[in-house]
Amino acid sequence: MLYKKPSEVSIAIHVSSPLLYLKKCLKSIKRFTRNNIYELIFLIPEGIDKETKEFVADYPDAKICSVSDAVNRGKLYNQALNVSRTEFIVLVDDDIVVTKKWLDGLKNVIDKNPEIAVVGSAILHPITNKILHLGIDLGEDFIPLFPHREEFLSKLPENISSLGTSDRCMMLSKSLVEKAGGFSEDYVGEYEDLALCLRIQSMGHRVCTSPKSIVYHHELEKSYQLRYKFHNIKLLRENINRIEGMIKTNGPLVSCLSIVHNDERFLMGMIDSIINQTYRNWELILVDDASTDNSPMILEWYQKAFPEKIKILHRDVYNRGEAWIQAYKEARGEYIHITSSDDVFYSDKLRSQIVLLTQEQKLGAVFTDAATIDESGNFQNYHYGFIPPDHLLPSELLKSWPAFFPSIVFNRKAIESSGGWLDPYYSSCQDLELCQRIAMHYQYGLIPIPLMNYRLHEKSLGRLLADTTKSHLNKLITNFCRNRKVEEIFPFMVNTSDENLLLFYNQLERIVTPPSFTTWGYAVREVIKKVNDLLEIHPETLELAIAQTRLYISLSTYYHQKGDLAFFQKYLSKAIELHALSLKEINRDMAQKFFLYAQGAAYETNNSQKAREDIFFSIRLNKRIALNTVAFKIVLRSFLDKKHIEWIRMIKNWWRDIYSCRSIDIL
Repeated sequence: MLYKKPSEVSIAIHVSSPLLYLKKCLKSIKRFTRNNIYELIFLIPEGIDKETKEFVADYPDAKICSVSDAVNRGKLYNQALNVSRTEFIVLVDDDIVVTKKWLDGLKNVIDKNPEIAVVGSAILHPITNKILHLGIDLGEDFIPLFPHREEFLSKLPENISSLGTSDRCMMLSKSLVEKAGGFSEDYVGEYEDLALCLRIQSMGHRVCTSPKSIVYHHELEKSYQLRYKFHNIKLLRENINRIEGMIKTNGPLVSCLSIVHNDERFLMGMIDSIINQTYRNWELILVDDASTDNSPMILEWYQKAFPEKIKILHRDVYNRGEAWIQAYKEARGEYIHITSSDDVFYSDKLRSQIVLLTQEQKLGAVFTDAATIDESGNFQNYHYGFIPPDHLLPSELLKSWPAFFPSIVFNRKAIESSGGWLDPYYSSCQDLELCQRIAMHYQYGLIPIPLMNYRLHEKSLGRLLADTTKSHLNKLITNFCRNRKVEEIFPFMVNTSDENLLLFYNQLERIVTPPSFTTWGYAVREVIKKVNDLLEIHPETLELAIAQTRLYISLSTYYHQKGDLAFFQKYLSKAIELHALSLKEINRDMAQKFFLYAQGAAYETNNSQKAREDIFFSIRLNKRIALNTVAFKIVLRSFLDKKHIEWIRMIKNWWRDIYSCRSIDIL
């Protein structure tokens, strides 16, 4: 006699949509869930169509729960708890489509931590791939909010703690839920999931969301949800008042500062994203910097709607430097958030950063990762930040800036003690100059999660001021090197031990190698003036000699790019004289440097002739580079004009959109 293996999990599907969606749901569950590890329960409210009823009744090896109240999800869920034979039960809406390892993503979280009683899935939109649910929080007046909504899913922590999670797809520990009294049957169509989560946490257990469990939700509108929304919110407030310790107190005031200049197209999205923050103690100061479009009218409307939260200042003459100073003078907060008028901030952004800033007193600022979007809001890629070691931070700023400016929240004390607010002298680079000053006295914090959408478009400030930014960056870095001692630029150079010299040679070689802020102008020469004595030290070990040789190769390549052939020959001769690398190895290393310069000329400065010269010189030094596909693209690009490049890019984007659509259909 064959015995059937007992199920580990019960999957309870709430049936309320057309049969087409239920079939898709069941097909995905069957495909992405191991056989014989689950029992299936259908939750049938009164009023569903005859075809769906017959389909459910004929479905093999499934249990059926039904209630006469068509909109009472709580009653259905409690019935599912009663008939389930397993400790763990997963609630799923019938318009959900699950993905690979969705159930493992839920089960593993509970197995690893017995304190967790409820865990939800990351619920995405099936077409846009944006997040619909990644935990539930409470906003002002206890109105439920959905942090991370409208975000693009990226690398996130294993599980996200929150006040609640969505019953569209959630796993429950049956014994703990029954101990908490089960689901409330007073709610109509929504918020019964959040009410249960709050009761669970009041008992000392945890609720979280697992981004490793991904499902797609068609989010079909239910008319009864709007009809009973006020009733549900009122009931939720009453229940919350009975649960002590669940309400979060306001933290320190955050001043969000933004300069607006003809930004009517994206302005409302930015302001709405600040208004919808789960962190409630904020003020928004907007400076209308001589806008000529409808931006002033939009600003006035928001100020009337939120007079206690939003303050508007108007200027008649366009000057971003003065506008930032004016905004800062009006700010009352302990923390300052630079807010770009065309970006969108995720609802949990401010709270995440303020929690870290208040916990770590040494932090002068906290930044986050970001998702880059185009002007239509379509996802492009992710921008990831990093924090270099303390002994490298000032010198690392000469190479590139690890933080993402529009995401930074500053501690106001750090701003004041580091020399004050933005310096108009550096114009488009004044935010970098401020960050550089703060980095000399404070540490930086990073939240390695995308918490904002950074918008790139033809009229974005970064693109309009690209050439100006480069000249101001060069001025900023040159002044930084001029006014600082070697020990401040390279903090580890307190002595010239072999270990410190090796670190110095490697770091300086990194600074000189493109792409770098310093390679745009003459900032490298200021660095070399400061450290010239250290370059002349004779290496005592082979490791030091190799590091010094590579540095000389980088310097010789840099001076070749600047047209200074005397210094090019000088440093190349030094590299050869050390005898640490063979002539073949030197040529190979130099070829790689010219290859990097060719990439910069092709894609950064659009200098076709320079790109062609550098790539051909690189191939002469090392013929293997000719086999590199990027090298082929650079050569091809160097023979095309801007119109041809734009035409090819348009075809490429068109094909990408078609491919994306097909992949969604397959999914």
